[in-house]
Amino acid sequence: MRRAVTILPLALLLATAAPGASARADDLALREDCAAGFQRFMRMAEDGALGADVATANISVEKTTARIELVRRGAPNKRFLLTSRRDAKSASRYFDIAAEQGETADDVAAVGAALDRAFPADPFAVTGTETIADATSQPAILSSWRSGGWHAALRTAERRMMSTASVAYTVAVIVGLAFGTAASLVVLWSPPPPIEAEEPASTATLPA
Repeated sequence: MRRAVTILPLALLLATAAPGASARADDLALREDCAAGFQRFMRMAEDGALGADVATANISVEKTTARIELVRRGAPNKRFLLTSRRDAKSASRYFDIAAEQGETADDVAAVGAALDRAFPADPFAVTGTETIADATSQPAILSSWRSGGWHAALRTAERRMMSTASVAYTVAVIVGLAFGTAASLVVLWSPPPPIEAEEPASTATLPA
């Protein structure tokens, strides 16, 4: 009986918390202090680190992404979209870099190398509003450690654990808890088994 009374509140508590699991499947957003890193990147572009034909860099930062436009002298500008790193083969330690207008792999590599110099620390932080991709799309923890040290490895491990909190996972947890709660109620409300009276012990009378 005590076990059933203990299981019931626990099951109800977990069932209450489970619907919020998918809401806690957080994504990564750029920190407010990431501007310093992008300013360093801009100065590198102006100093010729991204090519002699690059005059400067225009950078726009949104919550989870950033766009870089390399302004070139006498040539079309080059544009790149930055997101938090999920590809283990990314050209940057902290960013995935997507070329937007046919830029070459060498262009992406040059931008990635400059970003690694501009950002000595991870510019992303965990938020509480987005849903991350499943664990199969995350880089391996060992790969993250090799490229970004313990901080990157811990971030990858955190994201892999949070990726399990999907809608399907949450529904499965709720269904399992519902069965557990029902079983607890059955045990709790079932009448106790009857207590059988003990037979009096027989005594033998010895002849005098």
